[in-house]
Amino acid sequence: MHQKFTTLEKITFAEFDKRINKEAKEKLKRRVANNPDAKLKIKISQRKLFWIHLIKNGNLTCPVTGKNVAYCGYDRADYKKGPSSFHYNFYSEDGDLFTIDHRLPKSQGGANSIDNVQPMIAEENWAKSNNLIFL
Repeated sequence: MHQKFTTLEKITFAEFDKRINKEAKEKLKRRVANNPDAKLKIKISQRKLFWIHLIKNGNLTCPVTGKNVAYCGYDRADYKKGPSSFHYNFYSEDGDLFTIDHRLPKSQGGANSIDNVQPMIAEENWAKSNNLIFL
């Protein structure tokens, strides 16, 4: 069973980009305050960077189903043990969760890079596992 999310808010792609950059700048300010002599850079998770790239390039279609990413959800994941966590997830118009898929799986030597990722409906990605899909 995969994680279930509760969407707290639907946001636009532009709002996602704005929030990610704002959050990264706020984290940097806190890190500089704790270590003023360090040379620190803004950090954004690789997953978020992949989504920003896919959005900016208009690559928002699942190669298996043909469904498009319709919106970003600011979601909460609840756990039986431990605190809830919050995520930005992407969904089709009918609510199917999207994930980042590696075209050439990392287990088969594929890079964890922008050039090797595509959006895919989560259920299709989990079924695909580390198999190749040439579309």
